[in-house]
Parts: sequence; C-alpha cells; structure tokens
Amino acid sequence: MIIPKSKYRKEDGRTFVTPAIIREYHTPEEAADFDQWHSGQTYMELEDGSVGIYGHDYTRWMSQGKMTQQRSDDWD
Repeated sequence: MIIPKSKYRKEDGRTFVTPAIIREYHTPEEAADFDQWHSGQTYMELEDGSVGIYGHDYTRWMSQGKMTQQRSDDWD
C-alpha cells in the first residue's frame, strides 16, 4: 500500500511523512526495510521535536520497489 498524498504533512513549506504514518500504511517488515534504506539520509526536525521524512525520499523508496539499500547513483 502507498501512503496517500492526503496523509502527507507540511511544515515550513516542506512536505513530509512521519515514521508513524509509514507504520500505519506498511507492514512492520516494510517499515524496517524503509528504515534501512533511509539510513544516512537527512530527516527534518519538526517544531514539536519529532522527525519528518521528506516526501520525495518516501516516494523514491516506493518507486525503487521498497528496497533495503539505495542505489549508489541515487543519493540526494
């Protein structure tokens, strides 16, 4: 399942999803795969102190087939 755009959040003009939203729409295995894939990437620090995952990172993970490792030519 993919997170609908209507569930994305926006803060300071930046669109993001949260780890909780990922867990809501993906299996525990998929959420763990995303965490592994996203390792080393930048998170947003939200006003409430929690973290956000840039929407474009999440959509890249989905478009790449929910891989556990990023392609070497795809780091942003």
